Amino acid sequence: MKTKFLNKNEESENKYHLYYDDKCPICITTRSYIERWIMPINTKYISISSSNLKKHEKLKALDYMLLRDSLGNEYWGYNTYCKLLRISTKWYSFGLIIISKIMKIFFVEFIGLKIYKIVSENRNRCDE
Repeated sequence: MKTKFLNKNEESENKYHLYYDDKCPICITTRSYIERWIMPINTKYISISSSNLKKHEKLKALDYMLLRDSLGNEYWGYNTYCKLLRISTKWYSFGLIIISKIMKIFFVEFIGLKIYKIVSENRNRCDE
């Protein structure tokens, strides 16, 4: 994992940065769903088109949603969802944590990664 140090203002304001494809209807809907139903703690939502990601990171983030924490840890695609469920602030977050743990069981994770990849590769973008 890469380590990136953030300045104190950035670190205290937003512990997590979620990068999403703002030209993809599925991604925009997913972002709204995450914000409303999971409500992860201290998360800033950043569109890929307005991000300061490096070119290779942007290209990867177009296929796999990216979540970064203030310590520089990166969670890509399926693992982003697992992490988001663990940092929920909703009253039912205990249930989401259990779902997250189930998602990390080998065969569940294997199937989840395959499904994520299929959806990612077959989704439409508004600029295509």
